Amino acid sequence: MKLPSLLRLVTFVAGLSVFADAGRAQSGAFAVVNKQVRAAQTGAASTAVLTAGGYGFDAHVEGTATVPTGPVAVTLPGAGGTRPLAFSPDAGQWEYIQFFDTAAALAAAFPNGTYGLAFGGRSTPLALTGDLYPAPPVATASTGTWSGGTLTVDRTQPLTLTINFSQNYSAGASRLGVTVGGAGPNQGDLSADTSAGGFSQAQLSLTVPANTLVVGRTYTVQLEANRIVALNATSAPGYNVVAVYSAVTTFTLTAAGRPVFAQQPSTQQISNNSTVVFSALAPNATGYQWLKAGAPIAGATGASLVLFGATTADAGAYTVVAGNASGDTTSFPANLTIAAGNDFGRLSNLSILTDLSASTPEFTLGTVIGGANTTATPKPLLIRAVGPSLAQPPLNVEGALSDPKLEVFAGQALAASNDDWAGADNLKTVIARVGAFPFINDSSRDAAVFPTSLMPRDGGYTIRVSGAPGAAGRVLAELYDATSITAFPPATPRLINVSVRKAIDAGTALTAGFVIGGSTSKTVLVRAIGPGLAAFGVPGVMADPRLDLFNSNSVTIASNDNWGGDAQKVQACARVGAFAIDRPGSADAMLLITLVPGSYSAVVRGATGGGTALVEVYEVP
Repeated sequence: MKLPSLLRLVTFVAGLSVFADAGRAQSGAFAVVNKQVRAAQTGAASTAVLTAGGYGFDAHVEGTATVPTGPVAVTLPGAGGTRPLAFSPDAGQWEYIQFFDTAAALAAAFPNGTYGLAFGGRSTPLALTGDLYPAPPVATASTGTWSGGTLTVDRTQPLTLTINFSQNYSAGASRLGVTVGGAGPNQGDLSADTSAGGFSQAQLSLTVPANTLVVGRTYTVQLEANRIVALNATSAPGYNVVAVYSAVTTFTLTAAGRPVFAQQPSTQQISNNSTVVFSALAPNATGYQWLKAGAPIAGATGASLVLFGATTADAGAYTVVAGNASGDTTSFPANLTIAAGNDFGRLSNLSILTDLSASTPEFTLGTVIGGANTTATPKPLLIRAVGPSLAQPPLNVEGALSDPKLEVFAGQALAASNDDWAGADNLKTVIARVGAFPFINDSSRDAAVFPTSLMPRDGGYTIRVSGAPGAAGRVLAELYDATSITAFPPATPRLINVSVRKAIDAGTALTAGFVIGGSTSKTVLVRAIGPGLAAFGVPGVMADPRLDLFNSNSVTIASNDNWGGDAQKVQACARVGAFAIDRPGSADAMLLITLVPGSYSAVVRGATGGGTALVEVYEVP
């Protein structure tokens, strides 16, 4: 019968068919009263009645869109009064519908007894004296896997859906129907109905042919079971007057085919003894296998392949095979080359953009100078705390801190400090040389220092950024490697880490920026640690940090919410000396990614609120 708020239903009674959709030709006219139960199929053999609006009463008249002569209403038993029918252009019928959360509420509002339908000056009594349909129908699927009320099938195989009447309703004028909604490109629904083989059939099947369903599209399957308990065509000539008990069940259907790559692995060029990450993504894959030159790599069965300390022996073509029950798909090849020379990929600039306020009047960022196989030679660094100059185009940062101050510490010893840069000529020279944006003028109250004698040391250096007492606003802390490219052999110390621990309010974010310099790609480990800080007694940690990585065009290139205990990330943390996260299921966030030279921004915010987080960027050797 016509059940509003669900898919199209086709009504067949006594050999007459009515399509209840608006815009479809009608070969008969029906007046219907119907008690119904609505449910969702939750598994291979289970249904659950909807908790909201699972029970309903429906009275409707089909067959005319014009206002009939006389009242259009349904009269309830006893002193229940009448309910007017209103015309629905979408349904193409006159109707009255009401849903309830319980069967008891439905029975109280619409009790068993004799109802009357008045339409076009004619009326007829109809008895609704039984109970609701005893149980919603259940579909048996010939193939597929159930999960959370969704049936996932292999699109390359035919799918047969079968439903049955309850035994005590297998006789009399009864009907089954099954519909797969939106079953293909440029197609209508796929439907089957027991009227095709005569009423009172106890079973109905619908077969969806192989390769009909589209991967990634969601379909709705509707099962309908109707028991017609009264049929009267004599008191209202021209109309079939029907009393019905019905049940409808729906569930979601998705199709899986051979995996389709949403992200192909990229060709990489790195320096010798560097780490490289190849990544791929096929959303409908259930497994991966990486290959080099067509040969499987033992243990390489994840969406990413990490080669730590790759050398010329690792150069070559890499592919990944993504597979599922429908078959395998091989990615495009990604070539790894090992470059020679001194202009290798490295972190050349690190920065933190955040807010200072009365509650957080300062913050401290840490950095480490050095790197594997480097020498103990001085490292020239340009260090800046930018406030007023953030307001200039093209930055146009609103609410910038008016007067930042910076201090550089080696352990407890103060190594350098500055409040106002005062237009110093040596600072202008190095700012231009490293490609930093200029300060707005010589008298701006931005801060900068250019120490040239910082040596690699255990524990690195800390930079404390603060403002004038009571000052608040946005501030950018920056570190630039000022070593000349022509004087950058592999043994030259470099920036290998930046970190900051700070309270991030709900609805705000902290941005860690970095630049990959040189001519080859570089692998970085970016971490946003919240729950992992609890082991160190840090109070008020961010419960669920989220990490998003953007390129210089503000396009998101990678994201992570929960790191998932990935073994390759565990190995990377150990390789760079980052403290281990003792709970693989924690909500901390991490990205391990190989990046081509350019500028990047890692934005950290709370997925479920604010709190203290540690944000870190490491080069991975």
